[in-house]
Amino acid sequence: MKKKLLFYVTILLFCLPLTGCKLKVVTPLYTMTEDEEAAVVTYAAKVVGKYNALQGDGLRRVYKWQIDKLRPVEEPEEEEQTEEETPEEEEGVQNEDGSVTYSDGRTVYPNGMVLNAAGEVIVNPTDGSEAVAPAQADAAATQAPSASVNDILGVGNINIKYNGFTLGANYKEGDYLSLTPSSGNKYLIMHFSLENPAAEGVYVDILSKHPTFSLSVDGAQGVRNSSTILLYDLTTLQSTLPAGSTTEAVLLFEIPKDSGSEASNLVLQMTVNDNLYNVVLN
Repeated sequence: MKKKLLFYVTILLFCLPLTGCKLKVVTPLYTMTEDEEAAVVTYAAKVVGKYNALQGDGLRRVYKWQIDKLRPVEEPEEEEQTEEETPEEEEGVQNEDGSVTYSDGRTVYPNGMVLNAAGEVIVNPTDGSEAVAPAQADAAATQAPSASVNDILGVGNINIKYNGFTLGANYKEGDYLSLTPSSGNKYLIMHFSLENPAAEGVYVDILSKHPTFSLSVDGAQGVRNSSTILLYDLTTLQSTLPAGSTTEAVLLFEIPKDSGSEASNLVLQMTVNDNLYNVVLN
């Protein structure tokens, strides 16, 4: 028995070296330098790129135009600029009415109104409104239909009536607003009344119709109505008229101080939705 035990122990001792069960010495990892890391990365990239059929579809593709954009751009040589001669202003031909006609057909009036070669009105540069030449005003008045303010505006059952005009150096609305015309001008104020004969209140909204007026005094050039913030400006009136009530409205026009009188002859025109009308004042 002892011989067998000794035999097995001898074999066991003989096999231990073959199993590798012994103390191991741990070798620390090798730390590469920056140059060595760069060499490995470059080699790996080349190997991957060599066998990558979609090399152009990497994480970010660089195009030729992007490379060209990074290149310095050579600035072209500046060419010598020749000064253009400014043409002298043409004098034009003086007309009897004070206007001047130029070779291109333009006719310029002393008040700033300009007509082109076809006789069409150009916007007056002084106030932005369209100036109306007397001849054109007469032609337009002949072609335009005639109707009363009431018929043209057609505000439900409301009756709009013209009540004459007054002249003044200024215009006051109550105790809270006073308007003064431009230097050298005065106001011609046209008065209107709006009556609601119905048994219930009626909402009057003339502002939504966007009417504009042009007034000629004693055959002079037509002037456009003044834009105001008056509560009772006829062109911007928005109010509810109670049953059986009447309210007043006005139109203001600036005319020269030395023009117009209580006996003046007035020609009033109204434009609504691009349609021109001769207003019958009665």
